[in-house]
Amino acid sequence: MILLCIVTIFSKSTTANADDRYVKLCERYFTEFAEDYGKFGQKDGFTYLYSDKKNTATIVAIPMEQKKVAVPEKINGKTVTKIELMDVFSCSSNYYFRDEFYGEHEDNPVPKVEYLSIPKTVKVINIYAGIGLTEGYCGELQSYLVHLKKFNVASANKWYRSYKGMLYTKNGKKLLLVPRKYMAKTVKVKKGTTKIADFAFSFCTNIKKVILPDTVKVIGQSAFVRCSLNYIRMPRKLKELGGSAFQESALKKITIYGKVELDETFSDCKKLKSVVLKKGVKKLGEYVFTSCPKLRSVTVPKGIKNLWMYIDSIFYYRGLKCNLSNITIKTPKNSEMYKERKFLKKRYKIKVKVIK
Repeated sequence: MILLCIVTIFSKSTTANADDRYVKLCERYFTEFAEDYGKFGQKDGFTYLYSDKKNTATIVAIPMEQKKVAVPEKINGKTVTKIELMDVFSCSSNYYFRDEFYGEHEDNPVPKVEYLSIPKTVKVINIYAGIGLTEGYCGELQSYLVHLKKFNVASANKWYRSYKGMLYTKNGKKLLLVPRKYMAKTVKVKKGTTKIADFAFSFCTNIKKVILPDTVKVIGQSAFVRCSLNYIRMPRKLKELGGSAFQESALKKITIYGKVELDETFSDCKKLKSVVLKKGVKKLGEYVFTSCPKLRSVTVPKGIKNLWMYIDSIFYYRGLKCNLSNITIKTPKNSEMYKERKFLKKRYKIKVKVIK
């Protein structure tokens, strides 16, 4: 499996010169590492690996100085079946090798692509953040394609589809990725979607509100990390909430339903004020509310056990903390949290309030 990411070029020179330097770097890289990657070719700013036996091609680099990039169905007679974009600049271990094309002290390249079109022939899209990541991780696409606004997938594609500019699996059940510069402030996820992929909304800077349908059962790891949303409508029967799901997001309040566990879920949410955990939530893990300075209210259901024993790890981590004297925990009268209210008040100055 090819290690993947995204290549981009930023230059004060003309587009033609920037793309030319990029193409030359790719040529040098794939020539030097031919034993690892096999045959490669280049056309119209695209670099691709190919197999004569299968007559197929894998796009590994694109003309990133263009605002509109359309991946071709065929390139030099080979059918394009995969997009596995590689960050040749980062993958090159020889710094002199890179400096020959980009200069010794230039900043990391910034891509300009805003619209990415995917043809009907592509059955695999893999975009990785770095070394050792697993298939399906698209988070680093957000880090490289900082201006991306829209996906456009050919309607005849059997494996993927685009819906309102977002990337889904063909059956619409898994939302794979929302472009970082997606223009809508409110996003309504397609009805019938059952899974929000890892990092799907990560780094999105325009989105303020997300509406998830009740069909969603799984929210992946870091799905909303550093997203600008301040409100989300959560599904009612959630089964899995990935670690760090809302880390460093702009959330102000949230209600969580379903039989899920929380793990670093809201760490570094600087604007978070209120969290309501509904009946069924199973556990609060470590560092759930680390560095949430505006947090004032946490509603805890009866079913959560031993929470009072782990207040330190839930709110603290290496000196980062909430102002616990400002926090009110709301909980049923017959819950463990209520029974330990005197201890919490004495040691942490946390107020415990009874709810029905």
